[in-house]
Amino acid sequence: MYMSGPINKLDDTSNLYNKAGVMPYARIFASDRLTQGVDVEVVWQGDSKAFAGVYLMLDETTGEIVKIGETRNIYSRFNTQYKCIRNSTNDRIREYVREIGSVKVYAVEAPTMNIDYFGHKIKLTCCRAIERIMLSDYIASHGEYPVLNKYNR
Repeated sequence: MYMSGPINKLDDTSNLYNKAGVMPYARIFASDRLTQGVDVEVVWQGDSKAFAGVYLMLDETTGEIVKIGETRNIYSRFNTQYKCIRNSTNDRIREYVREIGSVKVYAVEAPTMNIDYFGHKIKLTCCRAIERIMLSDYIASHGEYPVLNKYNR
């Protein structure tokens, strides 16, 4: 496996990420196998590969964080969307990967709560709040957003 254990290099912010339990999830790499020019290798060792969470992309060469993001289904986000779906964010990620070679992806599962609201099942997560905390921490340490984060919502 290409990566194991907690993140080794996250500059001045490593304490927050390691305390949050961020662990290796996947690797995105340039590949001619698919039309979009990138492929994904999922290495997550947890119970489920599909969960709501926050992820960090690191340049595999430098170890620098290049994106912090959140999703309600991390498996779909990486194995389908970043790999196959065309939109401005996915295209930006794929272009970066094709230029530099590969990125490591680390993730942390976000707490979720299932509620029944008058017979309707609703799944609530705090992914966006965790993403904002991590982005704020990154900006406080670096003075700017990660290179692949377009803006803070």
